[in-house]
Amino acid sequence: MINTAREAAFRALSAFRKGKRPEIEAQKAGPDPRETSFAMRLTSGIMQNMILIDYWLSYFVKGGISALQPEVLDILRLSAYQIAFMDRVPKSAAVSEGVELAKKYTNLGAVKLINAVLRRVAEFSSELPLPQPDDMIKYLSVKYSHPQELVEYFIKAYGVEMTQVILSSDNDIPPIYARVNTPHVRTEQLIQALQEEGCAVKRHELLPYMLEIATTGSVSQLKAFKDGLFTVQDPAAAIVVEAADICPGYKIIDACASPGGKTFAAASALGREGSVLSCDVSEKKLVPITEGARRLGLDLIETKVMDASVPHKKYIGAFDRVLADVPCSGFGVIRKKPEIRYKSLASISVLPKKQLAILKNLSTYVNLGGILLYSTCTLIKEENESVMEAFLNESSGFEPEPFAINGLPYVSDGHITLLPGEYGTDGFFICRLRKKH
Repeated sequence: MINTAREAAFRALSAFRKGKRPEIEAQKAGPDPRETSFAMRLTSGIMQNMILIDYWLSYFVKGGISALQPEVLDILRLSAYQIAFMDRVPKSAAVSEGVELAKKYTNLGAVKLINAVLRRVAEFSSELPLPQPDDMIKYLSVKYSHPQELVEYFIKAYGVEMTQVILSSDNDIPPIYARVNTPHVRTEQLIQALQEEGCAVKRHELLPYMLEIATTGSVSQLKAFKDGLFTVQDPAAAIVVEAADICPGYKIIDACASPGGKTFAAASALGREGSVLSCDVSEKKLVPITEGARRLGLDLIETKVMDASVPHKKYIGAFDRVLADVPCSGFGVIRKKPEIRYKSLASISVLPKKQLAILKNLSTYVNLGGILLYSTCTLIKEENESVMEAFLNESSGFEPEPFAINGLPYVSDGHITLLPGEYGTDGFFICRLRKKH
C-alpha cells in the first residue's frame, strides 16, 4: 500500500511543474497530522535540493534525465531525496515505495527503469558526487540547488563568501519566531507560559520581544497563541516596524498588509493611542488581519480593501507613518518558500515598475515630517536600491533618514539589506524616508 504522505508529495511535485504552489497539495496527505507533516517535509526537502538530486540522477539514468517523462522524474526525485537525506527512512523502503508509485502512475518500462536507478542511488548513496569547485557558479548551484543565474547574480551583488552564507541559509529549516504581544503580556510571562506547554524558548539576539520557539505540534494549537499572547513573525519584519519609529498617538497606514504581522507590530507600538489602517487588495487577504487583531486584542486596527497603487484623495497627507512593504520576488524568504528559487530573473523584471508606482502613490499619504518606510523581502537590487533611487529622483520632498536598531550597524544612508544567515532573519530590504517639504 502506498504511503499517503509520499503520494501527496508526488502530487505536490506535479503541481510545482504546473506553476502551482506545491505545499497546497502536500497538505492533502489525509487526516493523520503525521502524514501531512511527512508530506510537507518531503516536498520542502525536494524543493530545497532538486538541482543536486537531478545532478545525482543524471549519473544513473542512461542518456540523462532530460528525456524522462515528468512523472518518472518526480518519482525518482522523491525517492532519491529519501535515500540521500532521510536517515530514518530505510533505503529499501524508499526504493520499494518509489516502485509502487511508479506502478500506479507510469508504465511497465518506467517501473523497471525507476527500480534500477533507485537501487543504484541507494548503492552509491555514501559517495554521491559534486561538481569541481573550479567552476564556482556551477559548484554552488548544484551544492545548494539554486539556479546558476541566481548564484551568479548573488556573487556579483554580494561576493562569493556572502553568497555561500545566503545559499546555505536558504536550505536551513526556518525557525519559528513569536512576537510578544507587549500590550497584554510581558516577555518573561510568555516565556514561562510557553515552557509550561513544553516549548523550547530562546530570545532573539537583537529584539528582546522576539522569541525563537520549538514545539512538537502546531503553534496555532498552543494555549498561549489562542489566548493572544503572541503572534508569529520573522524578526526582519519586526525590524521594519522598528525602523518606522512609531510613537503613541500616530496615525499609520500599512498599505500591503497581509498577513498582518507589521500591522500587529505597529498597533503594539501605539499602546492604547493612535490608529492603524491595514489595507490589501481583497477581502480574503484581510481575513487573517481581522482574525489576528481580534485574537491579540488590538482594537486600534481598522481594515480596508485597497489597491496601494490607486490614489485615494482623502488619504493625502493623512498619516504620520506609511508602511509600504510592496509585492516582490521573494528571494529573501527562500528558506520558507523553497520553490521561489526557481523563478527566472526575467520573470520578475516587471516588478520594479509596479513597486515604484505603489511607492509614489503611497508617498502622497505621508504628512509633513512623517516617514515613508519602503521594504521588500527580496535581495534583488533592481527591486530595492534602484526603486528607491528612482523614487528620490522624482520626489524631491523626501530624503533618506539614518536610523539605528540595536545590534545592527548604524544605517547612515537610510537603507539596509538584511541578508539571510547574517542576523538570524529573513532577507529584507528596509528604507526609511522622511518627508521634509
